[in-house]
Amino acid sequence: MKHHTSSTATRTTPYEIEGRAFLPGEIIGVAILLRNTEANRYGEAQVLIKTAELPGSSEGVVLFGYDSGTLHYEDPR
Repeated sequence: MKHHTSSTATRTTPYEIEGRAFLPGEIIGVAILLRNTEANRYGEAQVLIKTAELPGSSEGVVLFGYDSGTLHYEDPR
């Protein structure tokens, strides 16, 4: 991942993100993390997200387990 860390960088400064090991031609989702939550004792997680918190171009919401690597995707539309 390459990013600009200059103290003068603004929210409009672009990031270049590069990943490998995808399948050729695979559609890749890009996620922005809004906040964290904690799984309960059964390994279940629930989060309430207001529509206003999602960018207008949102295509889905992903829950990502930092330790397990588990991914859960939902389309909020």
